[in-house]
Amino acid sequence: MEARVLVINTFLKARTAISTLSVLVFLFGQNALANDRQTIRLYKANKDGITQALRFTAGKARKPGCHNLRLKTRLFSAVQFGYETCHVYAKKSCNAESIMSFHTEKEPEMHTTDLSEGFSWYPVGEHKRGEKAKSWYCE
Repeated sequence: MEARVLVINTFLKARTAISTLSVLVFLFGQNALANDRQTIRLYKANKDGITQALRFTAGKARKPGCHNLRLKTRLFSAVQFGYETCHVYAKKSCNAESIMSFHTEKEPEMHTTDLSEGFSWYPVGEHKRGEKAKSWYCE
């Protein structure tokens, strides 16, 4: 009888450990998928109006937090996926005083500093090729 109880207890402990391990693998896997899906893309436009993605590493685009662009560039548009919100700044190190305002193509009169997911955002300004940007912050 005691041997049978010991076998059952061992089986239950092993089953609990496997279940716990499965949950942890699932949760870490979901976090990894979220990181692969979250990104920000920043675009510039040349004098002919042809847009091109700004070159920076995909690793920076997938990591939350503040990131500086290597060069000050005229930003024509921005798109982000997977983040709750992103902000773009005219100065390095995400200087709060230099936060930029954006609008969507459908609502050009509605300005915001929060870039939500799934829209093409255009900086508010007078220059047809966009406004100068130096850093961004996503969370």
